Amino acid sequence: MATRFGSNTYSSRRFSRQVRWIIACLSGTILVLCATLAAVLLHVNDIDQTTPPPGIVLASDDPPEPTTTILTARRRIEVGEQLTLEMFDKNTFLASLVPQDAIRADQQDFVLGRYATQLLDSGMSITKVAISQKKPISALYIPPGYRAFTIMVDPRSGVEGYAKPGSRVDVLWSFLGDDKMRQVATVVRYSRVLSVAGATEVENIPNLKGLQNTTVTLLVSEKDAKRLELARGLGQLSLSLVGDSEPIQLKDNDLPVTVTDIIPTTVEAEDPSYNGSIFYRDPLTGKMKKYLLDDRGRWKPEEIS
Repeated sequence: MATRFGSNTYSSRRFSRQVRWIIACLSGTILVLCATLAAVLLHVNDIDQTTPPPGIVLASDDPPEPTTTILTARRRIEVGEQLTLEMFDKNTFLASLVPQDAIRADQQDFVLGRYATQLLDSGMSITKVAISQKKPISALYIPPGYRAFTIMVDPRSGVEGYAKPGSRVDVLWSFLGDDKMRQVATVVRYSRVLSVAGATEVENIPNLKGLQNTTVTLLVSEKDAKRLELARGLGQLSLSLVGDSEPIQLKDNDLPVTVTDIIPTTVEAEDPSYNGSIFYRDPLTGKMKKYLLDDRGRWKPEEIS
């Protein structure tokens, strides 16, 4: 009895130690989880405190890239034009994208009274090498690869005299096509007028009132000069004035315009194809009957369900 009682006491003590060990492990685990949760909550709280509300921008480690305000052409500026402030706009760009010799907005007085030595398209920046204190000596300066080509115009084909030295024009060619139909095509685009009636300056153009014909000299490439000479012998040439805001690079349809573009052709419905059979609805039965032409030239009915 004593031995059995002692054994029971030992077992109960062992069980008690195991229970206490399990409780201690669970308590330690709970403490670790509580500590981890507290650390996560502190981290989230730090993030919330460092995140700015909407509309507020934090200072960045990298400073913003500097910008520069420069002068850009408000419209196309031709070679030889005297510059005024009304010809330019002030636009701001990243400093890394601005040419080194571009004229800044705070240098606008530098362009006053000077002359353009290069063609400036609308939106282009103006640089110091593109202007000069002196007006170009000759408006008939012909760059390498270009030619001066003269055509005869009347008041209509010369745009009523609105085509003046420095203007930009397209040259239209009216001719008869291979189908003997009248067609119109653009032979040369965006050509500069060098002179009108021999005058290279607008103020020196003689009075053209009452004149039936006059001359207009254009600046064209060598190939375009050949095309114009050939077109002049095969049809009629006329000018079409181009606006100041027209971009230099054009994407247009180069196909000639014909009479069908003015008056579209009417497509008549074709007769249904005949395959040697006809259909007829019997007025008594209401059924459709198909009649086939036999070898003897007689119509043979064939009932269709």
